[in-house]
Amino acid sequence: FDYPSDTLLPGIKLGWDLKTGLERRITSWKSPDDPFPGNFIWALERQDNPESIFWKGSKKLTRSGPWNGLRFSASSLRQNPDFNFSFVSNEDELYYTFDLIDKAVFSRMIYVTVPRDLCDTYALCGAYGICIISDMPVCQCLKGFKLKSRGYVDWSQGCVRDKSLNYSRQDGFIKFTAMKLPDATLSWVSKSMNLNECREKCIDNSSCMAYTNSDIRGEGSGCAMWFGELIDMRDFADGGQDLYIRMSASELVDQGAKGEPRTEIVVIVISTAALLAVVIAAGHLVHKRRRNIVEKTENNRETNEVQNMDLELPLFELATIANATDNFSINNKLGERGFGPVYKGTLVDGQEIAVKRLSKISEQGLEELNNE
Repeated sequence: FDYPSDTLLPGIKLGWDLKTGLERRITSWKSPDDPFPGNFIWALERQDNPESIFWKGSKKLTRSGPWNGLRFSASSLRQNPDFNFSFVSNEDELYYTFDLIDKAVFSRMIYVTVPRDLCDTYALCGAYGICIISDMPVCQCLKGFKLKSRGYVDWSQGCVRDKSLNYSRQDGFIKFTAMKLPDATLSWVSKSMNLNECREKCIDNSSCMAYTNSDIRGEGSGCAMWFGELIDMRDFADGGQDLYIRMSASELVDQGAKGEPRTEIVVIVISTAALLAVVIAAGHLVHKRRRNIVEKTENNRETNEVQNMDLELPLFELATIANATDNFSINNKLGERGFGPVYKGTLVDGQEIAVKRLSKISEQGLEELNNE
């Protein structure tokens, strides 16, 4: 029971004896017929806000999220008629275990498949990115953040804030719901504080980037605070938690008392009405510029290849369009149909436009795009 190898049996303590320093972890075999320790490890991290980690060598493969009083926050464990599971954290021990309710039942955990899906992959979307398995792409930036990489999509670099923090009490918090809590390595827990006290302590510490209840039983209790960048978050409708993330005061719109926003939006969702407004504005711009161009071209016709094309279309340099759409940023993408994706953009004069970009794999051509 102190050296469980690749098997978790009822009563085995996955974790630590803090008095002796003994760690009990699950380790794969090197091969089906070689019990030498393999490359995969399941262990409970000895930290202020403990969580279990699946390792592949020295690299984190996936994690359970910290214990929230009922279960590991990103685990699908639920109460059931076959076994009880529990978590113990005190001065002497730190461990997770399970016990059978019906002693006539035999149970052995020996085969586990992780990650369960793409969003289970550790830090897939980088800092301040959230993975939403039902979306495409699965990686998104949290509300109030934008993709860090420019010119190409690289989610490993994560997201950066739209507006910089003041790192003072002028900052506030936005509440995000149904979340897999961030990597808890750089976090701190107090079991005696309530949520309001947790907020006050976090706002007074310029390094504190987020907080929530450490125990979600009942109305919630305790305090968990995160320091540094928030990594490895996902939308977790089946048991996720609230997380309050630090934001600049200028980012807090539609806010309630003490800067607590009433909105609980996780990512920006552009509604049909908003899309229609952008399209109407773009249509007005196209009509106005088409009329101006037609009037000018009547008096000044060129013979080059560009002007042999449809002169009723307003022409822009590619750099102008790229700048207006933040280099066709995924955050500005409105949708995708027909010829290719449509992006929201803003010209230097403040005029909002909609940009449809011809897809390389589209079966339609430039003439059809021009006609549309």
